[in-house]
Amino acid sequence: MRVLTRPSNFPLQRTGFVIRRAVVGDREAALRIAAAGMREFGLEPDFHGLDADLGLLGEERPDVVAEFVAVAENAVCWSVVLTVKADAIGKLSGLYVNPVHRGQGVGRTLLKAAVDAGRSRGLARLYLETWGKMATAVRLYGSSGWVRGEDPPASSGADRSYWLELARLTPRSTGRAPRAGQRERWAAE
Repeated sequence: MRVLTRPSNFPLQRTGFVIRRAVVGDREAALRIAAAGMREFGLEPDFHGLDADLGLLGEERPDVVAEFVAVAENAVCWSVVLTVKADAIGKLSGLYVNPVHRGQGVGRTLLKAAVDAGRSRGLARLYLETWGKMATAVRLYGSSGWVRGEDPPASSGADRSYWLELARLTPRSTGRAPRAGQRERWAAE
């Protein structure tokens, strides 16, 4: 797996848990946690379709920027995947936590690690799709600077999207602020 954050960042230790790069051996635990989290909200997992980014956790893929897991008490308790979906746009997926570890700051720390990986890769924007009924996750995104975007199509498997603008240079690395209308053109690229 290719991760473009500084090697000295990982594993990242916090009180009670460690965040590290995901490996194939983490997949089974991450899928179990994700499946339970989805079913908690009446959703059926599709690790070969809509949820394939998580279904392939730990495998070498060209679109993967970073895959992280949080480990507590020698067990995976949270996961996140960041992939490139378009020029300078990344998508976060697979954000699920074991209910035993909710409310301990694991999600916020793992979300920050994924955002930092996106910045290191030079991504301009990140997005994710979720369900409004996942109120705790929605609050986490809002309190972390994510802004609600357009509702995704029904085929996406979610009912809302969130976007995060990263500190950026223009795609041509000029360092200048975008001119009127240029931001919209970047989003369309």
